[in-house]
Amino acid sequence: MKKTFFLVLVLILVACSQIKSDISSELKELSPKKYAQFFVNTTIDVSCELDFDCVMDSINCCSEIGADWSCINQERSNVDCPIGAEFTCPREEIPKPQVACKCLNSACFPQTLTGIQDEETIAQIKCINLCLTQQKADLTKGPCLSDEIIPNWVCDVAHSPKLPVDLLKENQCPAFSKTAGHFVEVDEKCELIKIF
Repeated sequence: MKKTFFLVLVLILVACSQIKSDISSELKELSPKKYAQFFVNTTIDVSCELDFDCVMDSINCCSEIGADWSCINQERSNVDCPIGAEFTCPREEIPKPQVACKCLNSACFPQTLTGIQDEETIAQIKCINLCLTQQKADLTKGPCLSDEIIPNWVCDVAHSPKLPVDLLKENQCPAFSKTAGHFVEVDEKCELIKIF
């Protein structure tokens, strides 16, 4: 649990510093005072619960010409676009990156569409996201959420420490050790317990 918390903290800090670095590097034509006057009410939020919270968007109000692209939570972010002739976007054409934005450990991150991530990470993300969509269901008995969250992986709800209800056949994923060799186990609050 401590390792997960530390990893999340590091990833959020890296994402925040990257956003700050990206904004300043793409808008280098503007002096610091001029830049500050234009984006005074801008707030960028990268927190998320599900993948659909995250989108690739320009965080400096520029389109393809001079855009500063970042994975953000568009609903929680406020990009305060400047109005007036004094603001100009950098002149460099910067096409929108061909990556998907994913919610990983409660923060939006760019993920390549070709799938650089390892299958363990993908299974974990998908299992947690599936669990979060099931919050209205009764998860207290530790049901199997998916017999194939991705090929060769199941997604199961359990308790930590284990309870007798976790060992009941109806709460096990039938595919595990038959067609699936790995599992992601989450608790009732959709927090990761174990990956095997």
